[in-house]
Amino acid sequence: MLILVKHTGTHPDWEKPKDGSDDWIEYWKRHSGIGVGYVCNDCGCLYTINNPAVGAHVRKAYSDDKKVYIVPTCKKCNSRAASDQHTFYCDSSKLVPANKDNL
Repeated sequence: MLILVKHTGTHPDWEKPKDGSDDWIEYWKRHSGIGVGYVCNDCGCLYTINNPAVGAHVRKAYSDDKKVYIVPTCKKCNSRAASDQHTFYCDSSKLVPANKDNL
């Protein structure tokens, strides 16, 4: 099912995952159980060496759910979106809670 999400701003707790993962895309891979794929979940562009998949922090848009989730997006979308907090549709199965297992 597609769900509307929005990028969140930055927060000191999000600098590095607390589960031992090196970065948020590794965290997402570890906890999602699915592959990243080839295209950005935000803009739909192909991931490249210069614009790789990263773990973006998002919230469900227009929802009472205030949890923060991780979803793969390209580095450009994640960098740009941290300031504008724009929305995009994402498959709900790709949302991994950023605080999974009380991390």
